[in-house]
Amino acid sequence: MSDAGPPQPTFSSARRWMIMLNTALAVGGALALLVMANYLAEGYFKRAFWSRDAAFRISPRTLQVLEDLTNDVSITIFFQPTGENEEIYGLTAALLAEYQHANPHHIHVKTLDYTRSVGEAKELLSRYSLTGLPEKDFVLIDCNGRHKTVFARGLADYDFSDLLAGRSKYVRRSAFRGEMIFTADIYDVTHPQALKAYFLY
Repeated sequence: MSDAGPPQPTFSSARRWMIMLNTALAVGGALALLVMANYLAEGYFKRAFWSRDAAFRISPRTLQVLEDLTNDVSITIFFQPTGENEEIYGLTAALLAEYQHANPHHIHVKTLDYTRSVGEAKELLSRYSLTGLPEKDFVLIDCNGRHKTVFARGLADYDFSDLLAGRSKYVRRSAFRGEMIFTADIYDVTHPQALKAYFLY
């Protein structure tokens, strides 16, 4: 029986080097595409809205007001998130998140749940002389001491027709007026009117 000798390598050295080079080029190309995609995503992003209530598209007028801000605006959502105004809270928080996203340098939004942060809630009410209010849930907009208070009830229009007709036991919310009110109040607190003195002779 003859000796067949040592087994021959399946691939030559040159072919092995070519396979390694092709693999390295493929990995390098994939990494380059990933880096490029991240770069483009940072400068040219597109935001997606996953729920109906969060699907806010801020109007051009509001965007212009926000972009023109030169002073910081603090917005406090003074709500119990799971209370009787839960729906209004959700709409308000989603909309104001868009405001902050439009100008994160000058718009600062925080939620203060007065049932959980009792001490902080009392301090805010005292600081702005808001104790004894007829409503518990509101939004406070402040700029350099000038402030506006928007109550939850004033953020929506309501349709009483079904209730009055006996078709339902509940009042239906027909419209959310948050953008109109918040934009007007932000403009108001950031554009104080100069006082004028008049003299009578």
